[in-house]
Amino acid sequence: MSTTSPTPPNDLSAKIDEFLQTGQELRSLLAGVLAEENRAKLLGKQLEQVKTKATELQNALGSAKQTGTGFYKDMAPLVISIFSFLLSFVTFGLTYWWIYPNIKLSGGPNVTISYRPDGRTLGLDWRLVAANYGRRMDVVNWTKAELTSPDVTTSTTIDLPESGLTLQATGGRLNPPFALKENSATGIVIKASQALGTDTHASFFDKAYFDEHHPQRSQRLRVSFLTVDGKDIFLDLYFKLSANDLASIERGESISLNVSENK
Repeated sequence: MSTTSPTPPNDLSAKIDEFLQTGQELRSLLAGVLAEENRAKLLGKQLEQVKTKATELQNALGSAKQTGTGFYKDMAPLVISIFSFLLSFVTFGLTYWWIYPNIKLSGGPNVTISYRPDGRTLGLDWRLVAANYGRRMDVVNWTKAELTSPDVTTSTTIDLPESGLTLQATGGRLNPPFALKENSATGIVIKASQALGTDTHASFFDKAYFDEHHPQRSQRLRVSFLTVDGKDIFLDLYFKLSANDLASIERGESISLNVSENK
């Protein structure tokens, strides 16, 4: 008469270790999956691996139970705990991934620059769209912007703090904190005003960079939204300035320049 060989404890232990390792891989995947484009495919693949390991473990435990060994009885509470932990973790991870807000900023097509010589005040006016592709609304607690020149290593950054920013949407002015609804896009007009100090004025209006090989200077305008969960979402917009542009601005004229999200 044939008999079923009991599952050796070391073999079952190895399968449990394998199963736990797969759970650890799932933990790592859930931590990084939000940054991936094809999230569902990646998560589904990993869950299939967990399912396979669970089947192997179930078969091993079933074999141990049939032989009447005491090993199954001793290990059952641990195995149930493992299953419960992974099930709750996967449920939480899927829920978190599914309802997580996903804010993307885009801007353009131009920026208007002005200057008041009497108060040495620089003004910028531009548009952006804040789109929430996620399934939960997000809240912006704080905003700021800055202007600098990547072409000039000695350029002094002009900070444009929240106190000098005005954000206007279709429904009215946006004063942080403000909400960005799920599955929606909000068009925002941003106006910035900042008095220039001696260093920032000299840096911005410096024409030493320009020559026949460098007729224009690149400027980077960065706007940042800090959300309620501490995430810093920013957008970089680039535009070109010539020596003539700077001269016009310094005289108090307003000019409009094309911007792009590529340097």
